[in-house]
Amino acid sequence: MKNTPTCIIVFGNICSGKTTVCNTLLKQLTDFTYISPDAIRLQHNLDGATISESKLSEIIISEISNNKKIILECTGSGSFYKHYLRIIATKQMLTYKVFLSCNSMICYQRYQNRANGNASMIALDNHYNIKFSIQNIEAKISGLNFDLKIKTENTKPDAAASLILAAIGTVKS
Repeated sequence: MKNTPTCIIVFGNICSGKTTVCNTLLKQLTDFTYISPDAIRLQHNLDGATISESKLSEIIISEISNNKKIILECTGSGSFYKHYLRIIATKQMLTYKVFLSCNSMICYQRYQNRANGNASMIALDNHYNIKFSIQNIEAKISGLNFDLKIKTENTKPDAAASLILAAIGTVKS
């Protein structure tokens, strides 16, 4: 495990399974810090407005700067993720980039199921036009080189996490 990445970035569409996969990874990688934009938004009551997105970015940058081993969840839909990648490169962290790919209609269906009755998610949908965002995230991050791509519409989160752990060499044979 001496070449284990010190930064695992899990990219993926909205509702592609990023949070579940990251939480599953943390069960094995207990010395890693998980940086979740959604959890930070909830903790700091950030509503998604532009000023809040700037504040969110400040908090994430601080977390990246203050931790030696991180799992970072990222859709790649915003403009800040490129800045995170530069900071991670500056810290010379061994980085492993994963992309959780999922059919956009399945992601939107998952989003609707999750949002059902949740006023803040419905407000977020109205603010960002989630359907449009879901359809365009893959295009926005198409220039990135991923170490691993996993299609999540037919892969359970535990299996996706196992694929990542095996790929980075943390699973004992």
